[in-house]
Amino acid sequence: MPSDRQVLVSFLRSIDADDVIALPPSRGRATQSAGHEDALEAAAERGLTTPSWVFWHQQSERAFDDRGELVGDLYLHWGGDHARVARALTACPGPFEVVDNGPQGAFVIRRAVARTDDVGEEAEVKRRLGQIHAELDADPDAAQRWLVAVVRSPLRGVHLQALHALGEAAPRDALEAFAAELKDNVAAGGKRDELSVILELAAVLGRLTGSPAYEPMREQLRKERKHVFRAVLVLLVGQEPWTPENDGFLRKQLGEPKLRFNAARGLVRSLAARDDMTEEALALRLAEDPTLSDVARGELLELACAKRGHRLRGYLALAEDPGVPLLLRARAAARACDYLRFRKDATAVVRIDALVAAGIPVDAQALAAAR
Repeated sequence: MPSDRQVLVSFLRSIDADDVIALPPSRGRATQSAGHEDALEAAAERGLTTPSWVFWHQQSERAFDDRGELVGDLYLHWGGDHARVARALTACPGPFEVVDNGPQGAFVIRRAVARTDDVGEEAEVKRRLGQIHAELDADPDAAQRWLVAVVRSPLRGVHLQALHALGEAAPRDALEAFAAELKDNVAAGGKRDELSVILELAAVLGRLTGSPAYEPMREQLRKERKHVFRAVLVLLVGQEPWTPENDGFLRKQLGEPKLRFNAARGLVRSLAARDDMTEEALALRLAEDPTLSDVARGELLELACAKRGHRLRGYLALAEDPGVPLLLRARAAARACDYLRFRKDATAVVRIDALVAAGIPVDAQALAAAR
C-alpha cells in the first residue's frame, strides 16, 4: 500500500499538465526561492508564457513521519495565477483536504481528521496533533478537552506534544506524572536521546515552578549522579531568582565542559536581574572575575559578544567599543582572529588592523593566521 507521501507525489504528477507546473519533491530544493526558480526553468523549457506552479520544498518534508505518513501540515508554495492553482488542487484525493490561505498565503494539505473527543489510535492522534493549532483557533474549548484526554491516555509517545499544545491549560497532575515517568525511565537506564530528555524534562519541570511537586522533584535531581539530571538542574536553576546557593551551584558547573554554556547563561541571567544590569554588562563583569577559570571567563566573554551579533560581527563590535575594558577588547579581537583562520574576510582584517593601530594588543601570530 503506498504511503501518504507517495500518494501526494502521484497527485502532483497528475496535475502537472497544460499551463500548470507541479514540481515533484527534490532534496536539492531547500527553499521557496529554489522552488520558484525551478518552476520558471520548467516553464521556459515548455515554452509557457503565463505559467502557474505549485511545489513543496525540503523543509516541508517534516510534515511526514519516517514511514511517509502525513502527520502534520504540508505547505504547498505556488506562483502565477492563484485561482488556477486552486482549481488544480481541488482534485486532491481523500483522505486529504486542501486549505486555501488566499493569494497572500500558501496552500496546506492535511489529512482529514474526525473532530471527536475520542483519543483513538496513536497514528490518528499524531495526525490530529499536527493540525491542533488550527483547531485551537476555531474551537479552543473542544480542542483543549481532547488534548486533556490525550495526556491522560496510555499513549505515552504523544503526551509531551499534547502538553505543549495545552500550554498554561495543561493539568498540573499530568505535567507531574510526565516528569516523574521520564525521570524514572532515564534513572532505570531507558534508552532515550540525551538532549531530548534534557529539554523535555526541563521544559515540563519549568512549568511546575511554584507547585507543591516542584521542590521535591528538584531535590531528587540534586541527588542523581547522571549527567542528564545535572544538565536539567542547571537549566532549572538558571531560570530561578538569584540565591547564594544557586550562585554557588552555577559557578561550580562552569568547570564542567558539557554544562558550562548553560551554567554561564543562568548565572548571567540571575545576577543581571538581581543587580538591575543588562546581561551583556553582567557577562563582561564576570569575564574579568579572577576567581573564575580562564575557560569560564572565555565562555562569559562569548556570551557578551553574542549580545552584539553572531560570531565575527559580535567579536569585532565588542573589540571596537571604547567603553569595554582594554583586556576584554583584546580578547574579543583575538577571538575574531581565531574565527578568521577558517573564514577569510578582508574587511574584518582591515578592522583588526585599525584596532592594532589604536593600541589594542593583538597577538602577532594570531593576526598573521587571520590574513
